[in-house]
Amino acid sequence: MHATVILASNVLLEARRSGLPWLALASIAAAVVLAAFLSQVALTESLQLQAALTAALLRACGVFLVVLAVASSTARAPRKLTRAVSTGSRSECSVELSAAR
Repeated sequence: MHATVILASNVLLEARRSGLPWLALASIAAAVVLAAFLSQVALTESLQLQAALTAALLRACGVFLVVLAVASSTARAPRKLTRAVSTGSRSECSVELSAAR
């Protein structure tokens, strides 16, 4: 359980440093504005169109944000940990995790 808390705090810290909250808020705002505009244009079933469009756009933005988070955290991975993983040295990986505690 303790390792889970450490991992979650590191993920949130990485997301905050990379600017992902701003991108998530911008994605939500863009989806709501676009859906509101298209619901005004629609002749019938405007609420269903608004809900469907918002859901589809937010799903696509969610996938984009997850890919962006993984790519940015991978690019900033510490060289020591990357070298330890590539050589198969588990002792260095466990040292990094125990140092985070």
